[in-house]
Amino acid sequence: RHDSGCATFALVNTSGIYNSILKSHARAAALSAYGLDKHGGEVHWLRALHSQTMQRWKTSRERADVWVIDAPIGFLARSRDGKDSWYDQALRQALAGLLQQPSSRRYFFLGTDFKIRTSKVKLKLNGTKNSRTVLTAGVKIADHAGPGISPDERATAAPGEGGRTVGDPNVGQQRSICVPLVRSNTRLREPLPFEERTIRTFFMGRADRNSSGANARHIRGYADRNRVLEFMRSPLVGAGQRGSGAESVSNGARPIDIFATTGEGVDEQLGPCAHGCWREPPGCVGCGQTPELRGLYAKLLARSKYAWHLRGDVESSSRLYDIIAAGSIPIDAGGVMAPSFPLHDLLPWNDMTQAAPSAWQMVRAPSVGAAWLAHLSQEAGVAMARSAFALIRAHRDDLLWDHNAGQVACNVLNSAALAMTRPLSSPSSTPKAPLPPHPDPPRSTSR
Repeated sequence: RHDSGCATFALVNTSGIYNSILKSHARAAALSAYGLDKHGGEVHWLRALHSQTMQRWKTSRERADVWVIDAPIGFLARSRDGKDSWYDQALRQALAGLLQQPSSRRYFFLGTDFKIRTSKVKLKLNGTKNSRTVLTAGVKIADHAGPGISPDERATAAPGEGGRTVGDPNVGQQRSICVPLVRSNTRLREPLPFEERTIRTFFMGRADRNSSGANARHIRGYADRNRVLEFMRSPLVGAGQRGSGAESVSNGARPIDIFATTGEGVDEQLGPCAHGCWREPPGCVGCGQTPELRGLYAKLLARSKYAWHLRGDVESSSRLYDIIAAGSIPIDAGGVMAPSFPLHDLLPWNDMTQAAPSAWQMVRAPSVGAAWLAHLSQEAGVAMARSAFALIRAHRDDLLWDHNAGQVACNVLNSAALAMTRPLSSPSSTPKAPLPPHPDPPRSTSR
């Protein structure tokens, strides 16, 4: 990060697409609705860059660190209105306008990369003929054989699903950075103090077990959720929750855990969670979600010290931002989610998250998982948790688009500027060099 604040940027106007959207009530409403979607960060991004607050960092192309494409390309590419719709025409118009611009390694746009990586957007912007290098923001990244992937999953992975990371050019971008997703549209409250939180660990979400065809990949993605579910239901953990052995907390209180799921092949096997199970030990563990629990999702998360951040169909999830907004500490089992942590060259993720054994290890050796779970309630674990809790509160503005879009946009600019200084073949997970010294930004708003 520049000592003076944000990296400087220049807006590359691609045929006035963004302004034309704002002038149409229907299209502006559609854009705002997309901003509530977990992939809609580019809506907040463009609004922030056009805001008065960010004008001090806006400058000419000659002086800018980053050239920002002034169009919601992910929004246009995501449209389901079909070929030759207004959105399709606007996308083609924006790309044509961009291709008329000078070649540069400083172009950047924020879009949903899994919608873009094999599309005409990637082919035109990153093609060898026009020699452009466009750095895109990956809000979701491709599957890769990370530390939490079991041997049998590696063997059964579909072609093209293994070995990819966010910095791999084969993902569809020459280079990419991870940026925050948009959290659930719930009211943001001041986090409850750590000492007042009554729930030790929390998870509510899908954990499909049965599927076929196009959804088979999703089942592999949900495997970790099902493994942790199996671990949490094991007698070793259950015995501890009843207060026996090392699982009791230091003051003698019994912990409350919530691990409630739903999904194909799960609802038939698990009974529904008991009414009010979250009020007392052992909590709601290994049971099916009920309307009561779903309605209390935000409230229970806000009362939790830790929350499981487990992958779903791909290795990222908007759940992370719900957890951060609630002030809970994300649990990363086996380091599987670490590649999708956004802005990792700017934020202390190692100190803001709780490492756990891999889901595979917890199932194979429940005693390892039980010892880790017990550690959370012991003196050393509590001290580490308080430190992580303080860091999460300090960095909420750095991650939540709907809370402080200007600050998040500033962080994205800084991360993009850092990525643009790295060799093209370097993965984005490599250590980052600091930004070079930079003068105070010019006050000019020229393009």
